[in-house]
Amino acid sequence: MVTLTILRGLPASGKSTWARTRADEHTVIASADGIRRMLAGGLTDWHTRMGRLDDAERSRMERLAVESAHDIARTALRMGLDVIADMQNMGNRSLEAWRTVARDAGADVRVETMPDLPLDVLLERNRLRGDAMVDEAYLRRAYARTHPDDPASNVDGNLLDGMRANPNVRVRSVKGETDVYACNFTRDAFRNHKWDEYSSKARGLFLDHEGHVVMRGFEKFFNLGENDTVTLDKVLDHDAYPVRVERKENGFLGLIGAAPDGRLRCWSKSGLTDYSPLIERLLHETVADRADDLWRILNDRNVTMAVEVVDMQSDRHIVGYDHSRLFLLHCIRNTETFAIDPDAERLIAESFQFDRPEVLRECHDRDELKKAIESARASEREGVVLYYADGWMVKIKSDHYLRVKSLRPVLKRVLLNGKPVPMDDSERSRLVRTVLERADPDKLTYRRAEFDEPDVDMTYVGTLID
Repeated sequence: MVTLTILRGLPASGKSTWARTRADEHTVIASADGIRRMLAGGLTDWHTRMGRLDDAERSRMERLAVESAHDIARTALRMGLDVIADMQNMGNRSLEAWRTVARDAGADVRVETMPDLPLDVLLERNRLRGDAMVDEAYLRRAYARTHPDDPASNVDGNLLDGMRANPNVRVRSVKGETDVYACNFTRDAFRNHKWDEYSSKARGLFLDHEGHVVMRGFEKFFNLGENDTVTLDKVLDHDAYPVRVERKENGFLGLIGAAPDGRLRCWSKSGLTDYSPLIERLLHETVADRADDLWRILNDRNVTMAVEVVDMQSDRHIVGYDHSRLFLLHCIRNTETFAIDPDAERLIAESFQFDRPEVLRECHDRDELKKAIESARASEREGVVLYYADGWMVKIKSDHYLRVKSLRPVLKRVLLNGKPVPMDDSERSRLVRTVLERADPDKLTYRRAEFDEPDVDMTYVGTLID
């Protein structure tokens, strides 16, 4: 007799992984999330659309997704296929609805309950789920309903309160603003890999006193090999194709948003800083007298425009460019949950002449992705960013870039602070000596125009390393 297996568990508890690893050619997975992807083109798009509906419309659309999963399961069971019901199914009503499906098809029923994981583990797993990530407030509420006696269920305050209470996050008022706070992870969090639900979000995240997102950048995402979530095998085995391979440009991150008074805010990850004039100048060169048009798009879509700022006069990096410019990276929705708004990007790309990072290829299987990673690591550019179909992102840095970057602190000490040239046998010290032997001394440093101070010309240094 065919069997309907009903999975029970909170978001990120492992249901979909359980289903994928146990399904064979005689098994169908009935997933409401799968239906939602089909109806909207992706879960991120589904959640965006649902946010625009009223309560009655949202209820109708959710009912459509769930009942469609029931219909698929019922048909498959009658055809002689086993079915795994991949949904939360935490309530008795949901369980009974699936049992009715089984009775209609004359199928046996099994219930598999996922491990009871702590809230912090669920939140961390949820953050790594790409477009399957649910809103953290929703996950907290779901956990609280099933764990009413757990102290972790009692979460007071808003997102800003949580950021301020977290030892891995630094919160500061933004210069020139009356109710905007910049949240960034601490140096200790970066150096010691203390990534949690707050520190991973706190990378150019700007909130008001009620915890609403004012502007935001990317959440922390990792370089290949940086931790055990991005080992080569895990990156290659993450089954969410196609994977877009996009060149990583080599500047600093700028964030451009719409202020309520009609201004364009040009901020670095800490808000209005000494780097803001660099962003403003290059933005003006690109949009000229149409700043109001850009403001309108950013305001109406409620997004932050993330740009890579390449300034060869004041902020040279390892990769050289023929002129200074802004690269439009992505438009990021001003929401607690990280999401990219492709429609806003298209509007800006159609209206303005921003450079975009080159899309080098699209990978459709493991072998193609492995070749793309090998190519990126062998490049003399900075590297690439991998964008998986489920929203997961991974950085790949080239071996050349990492080698040259490692020299910068030593060269600064030698060339700017008068420290002695290191004479030990480490690879870095040998490379520093090679640079100093090969270099034209007049080219090793330059004066940063905006800051009127000397710095090591790492673009020139990069040309001296084989």
